[in-house]
Amino acid sequence: MKVTLLLAQCTSELLQRSVRIITSVLQELEVEIHRVELHKLPYLEGSRTKQMDMIMTSVAASDGVIGVTAVPMLGMHGAMQSFFDNATLYDMKCFNKPMMAVTCSDWLGEQEAAQMMLKCWGILGGVDGGAIYMNKTLPSAPVLERLEKEIENFYRLMKQERPNIASSQRALYYNIKQGHMSIGFESSTQKERKPEIRNFADIVKEDNFTGRMVYHREQEQKIVEPVIQPVQRESGNHRIDLSTKEQTIK
Repeated sequence: MKVTLLLAQCTSELLQRSVRIITSVLQELEVEIHRVELHKLPYLEGSRTKQMDMIMTSVAASDGVIGVTAVPMLGMHGAMQSFFDNATLYDMKCFNKPMMAVTCSDWLGEQEAAQMMLKCWGILGGVDGGAIYMNKTLPSAPVLERLEKEIENFYRLMKQERPNIASSQRALYYNIKQGHMSIGFESSTQKERKPEIRNFADIVKEDNFTGRMVYHREQEQKIVEPVIQPVQRESGNHRIDLSTKEQTIK
């Protein structure tokens, strides 16, 4: 089995110890490890690069991926973000494998960064492989001890070959990426819709005591028009029928 280890600014003592533990456990399990220093990866400029092609060749040939990143300011390191940005240019089948996230913060955001990494990986088509998040201000011994157990669990997950469970976010992402959907406007490839024809006359009127209901097929709206009944007034022996206009004035 093979694991690709993605490293983003793993210069702190805590992250270096974490990488050593990960490497030691995987070697005991006879897993081949390919280390990738992501700080050498350029920012996404809309096209593939040789560096990313080499990284994706390793990822595609691996049974799992472990991402280890510093959390400088409430989120994953920029080098790790560049990896995910560039990964959007590659086919979904490259990511159908588990990823484990390991993060470490000096201040805040280690948990959010790990969750975001796994969320990005899932949208690309990958499998959630668990996470370990650390903070330099908190005791590290229990976390590092748990890291060994989590790597063993990650190894079992790789052997099980669990498939990715599709989500609405992943479906929406790939539909938009492949040009099957558009947001906010109709696609130029869509045919112009013809107005729907109803099974009623162009104008149907229904009179009653309170009002007149008029259906306009062109607008498909209901318009209520008031109906004014003629009022008859008796004056002596003469009956006077007021017109609609006269009644309105009265």
